[in-house]
Amino acid sequence: STMPIPLERIEAAVRRYHREQQGHAPGECRACLQDDLLVVVSKDVFTPTERALLAEPNGRKLVATARRELRSLTRDVIEPEIAAL
Repeated sequence: STMPIPLERIEAAVRRYHREQQGHAPGECRACLQDDLLVVVSKDVFTPTERALLAEPNGRKLVATARRELRSLTRDVIEPEIAAL
């Protein structure tokens, strides 16, 4: 039998990733595993600058685009760490 996935370690890795990459750890981070699907939900992930941008008319699109680009550049940091758990 396989050992259970340590969800707390996954949550800690995601918090650490956010803190290192965005300079801000999420206020809440929860991981859930169902069969082979891992879902991690993070809340309060935006930096103060991003929150200010979100209040502007085009800010939501700008923040979404910047976050998407950042994820594409840094996903090789978090994915291997999660896979190793």
